[in-house]
Amino acid sequence: MNGPLGQCAMKVIRLTVLTFLGGLLPTVSVGQTIVWTDANARRIQRKDVNGGEVQTIVQFQSPQAPSRIHYDPITAKLYYYLSGTPSSFQRAKLDGSDPENIPTPSVGNFTLNVDSRKLYWISPGNVLNRSDLNGAGVESHTYASGSLKTLEAFGDDLFFGAGGLLPKGIWRADADGSNEQFLHSSGEPFDLAYDPVENKLYCGTISAIFRINPDGTGFELVLELKADQVVVDSRARKLYWAVHFEKVIQRSNLDGSNVEDFATASDVGNSNFDILGLTIVYGEHVPGACCDGDPFAPCRDDAIASSCQCAGCKWYKLLTCAEVDCTPGTIPTVSAWGLTVLTLLLMIGAKIAFARPVAVSRVTHGG
Repeated sequence: MNGPLGQCAMKVIRLTVLTFLGGLLPTVSVGQTIVWTDANARRIQRKDVNGGEVQTIVQFQSPQAPSRIHYDPITAKLYYYLSGTPSSFQRAKLDGSDPENIPTPSVGNFTLNVDSRKLYWISPGNVLNRSDLNGAGVESHTYASGSLKTLEAFGDDLFFGAGGLLPKGIWRADADGSNEQFLHSSGEPFDLAYDPVENKLYCGTISAIFRINPDGTGFELVLELKADQVVVDSRARKLYWAVHFEKVIQRSNLDGSNVEDFATASDVGNSNFDILGLTIVYGEHVPGACCDGDPFAPCRDDAIASSCQCAGCKWYKLLTCAEVDCTPGTIPTVSAWGLTVLTLLLMIGAKIAFARPVAVSRVTHGG
């Protein structure tokens, strides 16, 4: 069955089969790992959020040293800077294998928009750049004044921390960087992190970590301390942060309570532990909501990213269908409905046929 009708019918069959199987399908546990760059030791390392030993993912040779780092859960790739002569920007698998050079960016802070499959970075002259994840199709937007510090992007929104001649604090803009709006003042902003579960934006600054709603309302002070890097573990409801040169990664509950060390200089085996990048890697099977336009079931809960990659699909990490807006596609034709009914009848018949011998067997052997 080819074409739209065939594709629709196959989706119906898939949905029917999954419904029929119900709870017989196995579930896979979700793992979270914190990944960081140690510029002094020239390596990328990781540690499971539930504890265990620190592991080195990749060791670089002088003069290369990694700095900023982000993770794409859909392709399971790490993106990071390498300083040295020359400097470079790369992406690689989670074990550091198959590194691939990306022509841009070459300098400045960067972030990934997993939803739109875009790469954002800052370059000198208050220039905001955007491209495909492989560096192709670069678009730029220049701000007349100010100093761009850090970036976060999700959905159709871009957020950045700024200072200089711009009001110091958190800003929002359209996906291309235009129509910027000042959201909230702060000390010098260093890093931003988004929690999709509670729809909160966290900001690490020179003197505090705070959180706000994406429209700038609901300001809350989380912790009064400096934070160069901030990461939200949306699954375990934890906040992680690090400070350049302070030789420790710490964490707390999202409200700032229960502060504890997560990785120290002793843990990593480097007395000059120098964290320049921090990110979170969810296990391969992290769940989310998948919008695929299926008229019978336009949204699927507990879908992993790799199962939500059709042309019109959109995956929402850690969210449920009740929390996203999925617009159904075209209503199927009578022929498609007929195929659905036939499939249901066949499966009901198979269930009856297989059930009958089981009942006879139990009577024969005394139950």
